[in-house]
Amino acid sequence: MTDWIEAELKRAAAELAGHRGEVVLRRLNRVEYEYTVDDLFGIRGNFAEGFPADTRSSGFDNIGAALSLSAEQMDQYLKAADFILERAIQTKPRPETKQVTFTLHDYNEEAWKRHHEDIARRQKEFDQLTPDEQKRTTEMVAQLKENPNLGFNFPAWESGKLREPKPEDGSGVDAVIAINAGYAAPDTRRHFQVREPGWYRFKITAYAASNEGRPVHLKLASGSFAQGTIPDVMDVVQLTDATPRDYEYRVYLQPNQIIKMEMIDGENWAPREKLVQLPGPFVAIRQIEMEGPLIDEWPPKGHRLLLGERDASTLTDDEAAAALAEFAPKLFRRPVPESTVGEFVEFYRSLRPDLAPLEAFKLTAKAMM
Repeated sequence: MTDWIEAELKRAAAELAGHRGEVVLRRLNRVEYEYTVDDLFGIRGNFAEGFPADTRSSGFDNIGAALSLSAEQMDQYLKAADFILERAIQTKPRPETKQVTFTLHDYNEEAWKRHHEDIARRQKEFDQLTPDEQKRTTEMVAQLKENPNLGFNFPAWESGKLREPKPEDGSGVDAVIAINAGYAAPDTRRHFQVREPGWYRFKITAYAASNEGRPVHLKLASGSFAQGTIPDVMDVVQLTDATPRDYEYRVYLQPNQIIKMEMIDGENWAPREKLVQLPGPFVAIRQIEMEGPLIDEWPPKGHRLLLGERDASTLTDDEAAAALAEFAPKLFRRPVPESTVGEFVEFYRSLRPDLAPLEAFKLTAKAMM
């Protein structure tokens, strides 16, 4: 028996002799691909959104025999490579890091402005409105004359009570999210526009109000919030008392994405003019801060992986060849024979008559990926 086991081990060792240090060849599934791109290039995005669904075998989606490489899969890989290279290689100056602080009173000022503009528009177009809209417009004009402060979304919280906010309210007066309806869920859209993909710091100072000892919850989520998309839930904060506390997050955002703050307890809806009559619970917010993009190094990780410290806008053929030689072992995660690197460099050179150095480099890197 011992002799047979020894013989089988020698036979298996001989079969594997040519594959030392290498794993079984298979493609990455979608999740592995996204993590690998993040690890290598420091890039996140929806570049894998169009990938065909990974085939499962025995309930697993990482079995090599089931992960075929179809023409559609290859086409999506090429599209993803375009996205990754475009994001990674920097040809513009370092983005400016901005910091903004705002409160719910800033939202109220915008709401007042929109409310007055809406009434003015209705009055201007009064003859074109339906009878019901004309009646509603007349009511809105009368309400505004009676109370010029109407149109707010977030009541003020002062001395343990709700009241209507006033334009002169400053940082000394907090305001509350009174309901969990859409118009009463503040977001960062108007106060901080995300132009660059990357990491951002978000901090909110909040506490529970009129909650009678019961926890009240504040959901923080990020995303585009476009129809059909699913936002990423950053946290669901449990507020238990009236002590203001800071809640700070580091979140990765794509261009034009926002952070939304939504109370998930209390009343589902109420007209604006009756918000101050609600019993609670409420989420009181003292202030909101946002900063970014947070840049630890420039050029960023993906650019340095591909080009090192080289300037993409002045790339030369010699620099491109050297960059490809440096990129290959990092991409393949093992030493790459000089002959293989030479093939990629020759491919780059074959593209140069028709393409600029940077474009030829991108196409070569795309082929390597």
